[in-house]
Amino acid sequence: MGNAHLSGNQWLVLAGFIAFTVIASAALALLPKPDGYLLVIASPFETNSAFHVIANSPAAFVGEGLTPSLALAANSFGYQDGLINALYESGAWLVLDGSLYIACFGGLSV
Repeated sequence: MGNAHLSGNQWLVLAGFIAFTVIASAALALLPKPDGYLLVIASPFETNSAFHVIANSPAAFVGEGLTPSLALAANSFGYQDGLINALYESGAWLVLDGSLYIACFGGLSV
C-alpha cells in the first residue's frame, strides 16, 4: 500500500478547496429570491433606515429586525421584475434571503 500522507502544498490546496466550497455554498444560500422573504440591510447610522428603504420601494414591510438597520420585506402585489434592484435604489446596502434570518432568530417581530 502507498503512503497516504499529504505534503505541505497538498494540505494548502485541500484547505483552499474546502474554504472555497464553504464560502460558495454560503453565498448561494443567501442569494435573495424575489418571491420569498427578503432581509433588507440599510445604513446603521440612520433611525429606522431599513423601514424607510422598504417604504420607498414596491416591497411590503413584513417585520423589524434585531436593529433598525435590519428589516424583513416581501413581494407586494405580485411585483417581481426588479424588486431587489428597487430596494437597492431605495437605499439598501444589502438584500439577502430572509428565510435564513427567520429560521435563526425565531420568527418575525411585527
